[in-house]
Amino acid sequence: MAAPYSLDQRIARSVIRRLANARLRAGSVVFDAVVERRPRISGEYGDRTEVGTRITVLREDIASLPRGTTIIYDGTPEELGELASVTYTIDERDEDDSFVAAYWVNKA
Repeated sequence: MAAPYSLDQRIARSVIRRLANARLRAGSVVFDAVVERRPRISGEYGDRTEVGTRITVLREDIASLPRGTTIIYDGTPEELGELASVTYTIDERDEDDSFVAAYWVNKA
């Protein structure tokens, strides 16, 4: 019997599941995500850097998040404890491959 996923898919799934620090909700879809603050290049010519919030999700959990989508904090996995409730809005897609997608978000 063939494995249901490639090695890359299994690694992506395993990393996101283990590192997920938030459970988010977009409409009726609930999914795990890695939420992190990191430097973001900005400006018309990429000449500025600001600190932004980026979420990374598995494409199998949620296929795409268009710009302007409202994301609501729905809790964290139990072992990670509680975070303050927050609502985000998708600003732009950062990285994307067949298995994982990352988006820059703004607090709403």
